[in-house]
Amino acid sequence: MLGVANAESRRLALQDRLDSERSADERNRWGQFATPPALAAEVAKEALRQVGESGPLDFLEPSIGSGTFFSALLSLTGPGRVRSATGIELDERFAQASGGLWEEFGLKVVQGDFTQLRPAPEGGGVANLLIANPPYVRHHHLDRLNKVDLQARAAKILGRPVSGLSGLYVYFMVLADPWLAEGGIGAWLIPSEWMDVNYGAALRWYLTTHVQLLRVHRFDAADVQFGDALVSSSVVFYRKRRVEPGAHLAQLTTGSIERPSRCRLVSALELSASGKWSHFFTKTVRTAPTLDSPSVDLGRVLEVKRGIATGGNRFFIRPRTEFTDLGIPDRFLRPIVPSSRFLTGSVIGRGQDGYPDVPSPLALLDCDLPEERVRTHHPALWSYFESPAGQEVRRGYLTSGRKPWYSQEHRPAAPVLVTYMGRGRSGGNPFRFFWNRSDATATNVYLMLFPRRPLAELLQRDPDAGEAIVEFLADRPAEELLGHGREYGGGLFKLEPKELGRLDVRELLERLGIASLDPPTVRRKRQLSLAFGAGGLAGGPEAAR
Repeated sequence: MLGVANAESRRLALQDRLDSERSADERNRWGQFATPPALAAEVAKEALRQVGESGPLDFLEPSIGSGTFFSALLSLTGPGRVRSATGIELDERFAQASGGLWEEFGLKVVQGDFTQLRPAPEGGGVANLLIANPPYVRHHHLDRLNKVDLQARAAKILGRPVSGLSGLYVYFMVLADPWLAEGGIGAWLIPSEWMDVNYGAALRWYLTTHVQLLRVHRFDAADVQFGDALVSSSVVFYRKRRVEPGAHLAQLTTGSIERPSRCRLVSALELSASGKWSHFFTKTVRTAPTLDSPSVDLGRVLEVKRGIATGGNRFFIRPRTEFTDLGIPDRFLRPIVPSSRFLTGSVIGRGQDGYPDVPSPLALLDCDLPEERVRTHHPALWSYFESPAGQEVRRGYLTSGRKPWYSQEHRPAAPVLVTYMGRGRSGGNPFRFFWNRSDATATNVYLMLFPRRPLAELLQRDPDAGEAIVEFLADRPAEELLGHGREYGGGLFKLEPKELGRLDVRELLERLGIASLDPPTVRRKRQLSLAFGAGGLAGGPEAAR
């Protein structure tokens, strides 16, 4: 064991040196985020527990790096139990380093791209224990043709399409399936985003239909495992064995892997029926409401849109007085809601000319006149557009595709606003909700909620009903909202329009006294259809008269 300890000491020094040879941006493109030794030991220990105490180990690490997991494995078992060990590494520097460090302990290192290699013997599996921290490479860093190839081969294994937005780790996990022997254990350290995002559906499908899911451990969002990657992490343990989805229970745990703070048993059948998995890990188990009526998604009551993207907030959004001092006419200015950090309450009052009733209200510069008319008739505005700041904004991604480049989306004021992202502190709600009584539109740091009929009709009769909507949303338990949103490292949460649109609002409808969402004619047709039976109108011909 002394030899393993010495090798581990040298590994740590090599890891630091090789990491320092590349910038943070370069390592990000390669997806190189080294596993902390303590975390590697926890993962390896749990993987060994799932394997069992006896029997030889045929080990595979498809993204070996400097050999963090292999080092942890040797420390826990000693070299005697490892019958064979294979490490695969794309980066030639790390392949040479890990080969030199661990060759005497039986590790064979292959320099190459794991996703392009094939196991040998074909289809028989080469490992009964696979532990990996695959490269965290986002889809936009993948070569287009390579991505198409990865999608096709992963889809062939899964029997269903794989989203082109998938990160590289998704392909690693799926394409590792033929490398693992029947009954073997897989352990993967991956970002926890796969539990909720649409492209994570491929992994959720794989884990509930192709293997026996044993355990999913999710680290708390504030417990960032990688100092150089702001993502929340999870570890997935499974056995290469197909079982009926309802025939076994998987452990869902949080806290530390060795001493979890929470543990819940969930069947693969229940997991497969859920579009998102994050809510299974919350402290408060979400249960179906006891209301008798069927659930009603918020999206049926309120249209949820993200606020506008200006393409250059510092240029297009300034205090109204500053635009006035520059000689820019009011006709090209629209009121806009400030950042939530400048709002002290949940009500955005209406001040002069419809601007928010806040100190130094902000204006959005918006002009759709052709450049020639601006140059000829509005010299002060043209001078602002031609300024160095204006020309820099003009070359931006969003603005360069607009005609004219300085025009904005025409999105009216929304009566209800929700912050798009936030941090949950001390179990509190990370999102803020506002009743917007002003005429101000909002940027994309907010979600804008526009009432659909009949809620729109109610707000026309009683504008104060907007406050009841905000109170209802603010009263939602944090776990309920987080179950619809997504969680990132450092305690950051995001809520997309479609995700908020799935919130059940039956209680809100009861508070507002809305009995039905159907227009009267539709409601009458439904009532008649319920009255008909196989033999005609309920009650027979006499009732029809």
